[in-house]
Amino acid sequence: MPSLSRSHYIYIQSKHRSAGTNYQYSINLPPSLVQCDEEYERIKITIMNYSVYNSWYLINTGFNTITFYNQSTSTTTVVTIPAGNYTYYRLANVISSLYPICQCLWLQDANKLQFNFTTPHQLSFDGIYNILGFNQGDQPQGTTITSTNVMIPVPTTGIMISLVNHMPFHDAVNLDNMSGEVRASNILARIPINAPPFQLIYYTNITENDNGIFIGNNMVNELEFLFTTPDGLPMTYIPDHEMVVKVEVWVMDDDTNAQEVIQDLKDIKQTLNDLFLMKHLKQQPQPQINYE
Repeated sequence: MPSLSRSHYIYIQSKHRSAGTNYQYSINLPPSLVQCDEEYERIKITIMNYSVYNSWYLINTGFNTITFYNQSTSTTTVVTIPAGNYTYYRLANVISSLYPICQCLWLQDANKLQFNFTTPHQLSFDGIYNILGFNQGDQPQGTTITSTNVMIPVPTTGIMISLVNHMPFHDAVNLDNMSGEVRASNILARIPINAPPFQLIYYTNITENDNGIFIGNNMVNELEFLFTTPDGLPMTYIPDHEMVVKVEVWVMDDDTNAQEVIQDLKDIKQTLNDLFLMKHLKQQPQPQINYE
């Protein structure tokens, strides 16, 4: 079994990052503070807790663009909805005002949007697809287009935190299917949106030894984090936040030593068998020899 050799706790405030933005940044560590033996040890990175204020809007930058393609005139119009909080009724009216060729309606009973045109159109979206009730990559077309899914009142249901600049150790990987196929994962944690707007979202890792990832590098001088939605879109709107990251060095099992131990146990067993046999032979009555 692996055994813990040493650990370091890193208390991080994103506003004091070494480089990057709120949603993707790096933290520099003192040189040579975290390193391990390349053959017998591995480094593990774990998020212990995380907190951020749920201060973003329903419509945010990078999640606020609809592209209208008029199939009759072959013209493309990109509509950008100003960031802010909207009722669904108000959102439909704003879309109609920004692109008058479209009559956008909120279907209250179904909680969906309906886009009505006099000529065929095709729609495409940036990250706003989720709020409008569409799936990632959808490009619906027609004279009447209705949301595929029920509209949701929040931009995302979770925050995915990934470690960008270190690859997982190949013998101890986590997996995800965020790209559509199962692959080795560099996701450190999924933070649920467990607070209402303008309240504190807080996450704590209660099973610390069951989370985190082992990395292939034997030295850590920098940690780079990426914050995305569960669909993998960068959360460009996330505000500054705090978290505690634990960096551990683990001593891994040595297969060579394990084989030696197994062989030693076999030798001991054989020796005990030999001793038992010798003792048994000594206890047997000796045959009487008649010399007459």
